[in-house]
Amino acid sequence: MASMDVEESSLVSKRAKGRGADSATDLADGDYESLSSGTEEKSGGPVKSVEGWIIFLTGVHEEAEEDGLLDRLSDFGNVQNFQLQLDRRTGFVKGYALVEFEKKEEAESAIRGLNDSEFMEKQLTASWAFVAPPSHT
Repeated sequence: MASMDVEESSLVSKRAKGRGADSATDLADGDYESLSSGTEEKSGGPVKSVEGWIIFLTGVHEEAEEDGLLDRLSDFGNVQNFQLQLDRRTGFVKGYALVEFEKKEEAESAIRGLNDSEFMEKQLTASWAFVAPPSHT
């Protein structure tokens, strides 16, 4: 009879109800899926957006105009998309812009050419908008 109690108690402890009850044993086994991006991007390197390569431009003067900045950006390649954010209260530029280039080489040359350069007496900083996370292998 004592052996029957042991068998019943082991069956009772294995029963589980609710969401995630089946996956509890999978977690204990340590079987996890890996996240693969499907791209050959280096860890910490730039990542392409859906349509192109986006750079983040900071230090934009509050009175800068789109046309003036676009003229400067077009020296580096074909600008596909350009967003210069305005403050709703003041109507001035918030100080940053998002610039999308079709080719990675154009975006890289824009970063090299614009980073630590001056525009309307303010120093610009250019960097990649999207960067791959570091790999944990």
